[in-house]
Amino acid sequence: MENIIEKRIGKPKSKRDKQIVPLIIVAYIVLCGFPLFIPLLAPYTPILMLVLGYLAYLLITSRDIEYEYEIVKDYLTISKISHKSRRKKIFSGSINDFDIVAPINSAHFLEKGQNVQTTIESISSRDAKGIYFGLIQYQGKRTTILLETDEQMLTHMKKILTYKLKS
Repeated sequence: MENIIEKRIGKPKSKRDKQIVPLIIVAYIVLCGFPLFIPLLAPYTPILMLVLGYLAYLLITSRDIEYEYEIVKDYLTISKISHKSRRKKIFSGSINDFDIVAPINSAHFLEKGQNVQTTIESISSRDAKGIYFGLIQYQGKRTTILLETDEQMLTHMKKILTYKLKS
């Protein structure tokens, strides 16, 4: 039997997200009314309204983000999910390849986790409980991956990483 662990993290809407949605709606209304004042574009107003409405819908729904972690044996996959339908894989690799995995508020993060080329943040917020970082060589770059773990994930990772997992 394979050991499969899945976890989903919902990212709450920020103040910026809450401000952008009304701006998108106002821009949609203004842009839909604009062709009525140009005689050549007036007949195409319904088509333009549909196209702009669809674009506004895509912009508004793209602000709804979740992260999904899947661990199968020693293989970790992190996916970014927009509007519960569009999925994009942002990380895929073996847990054994991590140099260190430790809590983000530990001295290990200050020592090793900040001198990197790229960072993959797959967390709801930095204030959440159970935030760990992993240091790995990914796609030819030194990368820090931020994870929001739970007890089941930590227990499974502890079996695989033994001395690389710090508490």
